[in-house]
Amino acid sequence: MLLSVFGTPSALMYGGLNVVRNLVELGVGTHKLANANSTADFRKTLAELGPGPDVRVVFYSDLPDADICALFMKARAPMVLFMDGFDEVVSYVSKTRAMSLFDSIRLASRSVCALEPLIRSDVVLKFDSRSYHSSLREIVLAIGTFFGIALSAAKADQIASSLIGEGGPQSRLSDYLFSAFPHAAAPGTSIRGFAAEDRRLVSQLASAYSAIAAGRSFDGMDWPTSMYMSSDHPIGPFPGCVELLGPARFIAYGPYLHLTAGQWQANVVFEVTDNFSGNQLYVDVYAGEILSVITTQLPAQGTYTFQIGFEITNPLEPVQLRFQILSGAIEGAFTLSSTSLERVGEVRSMAAAGAQPKEAPG
Repeated sequence: MLLSVFGTPSALMYGGLNVVRNLVELGVGTHKLANANSTADFRKTLAELGPGPDVRVVFYSDLPDADICALFMKARAPMVLFMDGFDEVVSYVSKTRAMSLFDSIRLASRSVCALEPLIRSDVVLKFDSRSYHSSLREIVLAIGTFFGIALSAAKADQIASSLIGEGGPQSRLSDYLFSAFPHAAAPGTSIRGFAAEDRRLVSQLASAYSAIAAGRSFDGMDWPTSMYMSSDHPIGPFPGCVELLGPARFIAYGPYLHLTAGQWQANVVFEVTDNFSGNQLYVDVYAGEILSVITTQLPAQGTYTFQIGFEITNPLEPVQLRFQILSGAIEGAFTLSSTSLERVGEVRSMAAAGAQPKEAPG
């Protein structure tokens, strides 16, 4: 017997996993816990557990790769999915894993994009931030029914009480999460303690990634310039402007955010000033490998736009645009004004991953 739980690395996921574990333990019998984020690790874990017809396994994953998602969907295996809001995930991992804000954002984007294939599946029972207001009894009964585990009202009450103690059956899921997970917060409140600029950044990205969690099409987003990096600005948010003076080098790269599988196009606006000696600008899209390349003459000054297309087949690979000047410079400045992403099609094929380099008009 294999019961599967997927979700974001957040209080809702880990609390929901505990609900499933207690349900199995008290409603069916003893079980073993298994975790994996890839098919290789999954098979290895099952082999180590030695599952048989009488062995109950509760399996969970919070950063599944594309293969393990495809495996479970192909097997039509019932799965429970716990999807916290993007801002809740950012806040939770930043506090529980002592991660920087930018790294917390990147991990949250990775988890949401990794789980995207499961969200619309008809073999998934999904719980999101609206579930915070549901009673533990309702959650237990819904999961039991989904997995085909018959539970009496008394048994459901017993399971709820095992999680939160006296008053369990009447308690809401949020009551349990707040008592069991110190960094859990009510939906929409988790980032109130952040600085105003950080709240705006998280909210901007949440408005894009929330489309995935809601089961809607993830069609585009704006990449925050502040999340790019540069050796000229090793500390603090990237200001967008880089002096060209110096050797040939990468002048900006990032933001290491994740995208769902598909054909994408980046629309980039940049400004150059005082580049009187001339140079060439090289830009590539990198996600584990170079996916697409353009090179173009860097003008003396002005504001310019270019597009670069690429294909994402593995949502677990962070995506970055890398800007490089190909010659040393004695003057000038480059300003990255904006980067907007648009999803323009489905994945062509696994063999087609990575567009061929192409030259842009000078």
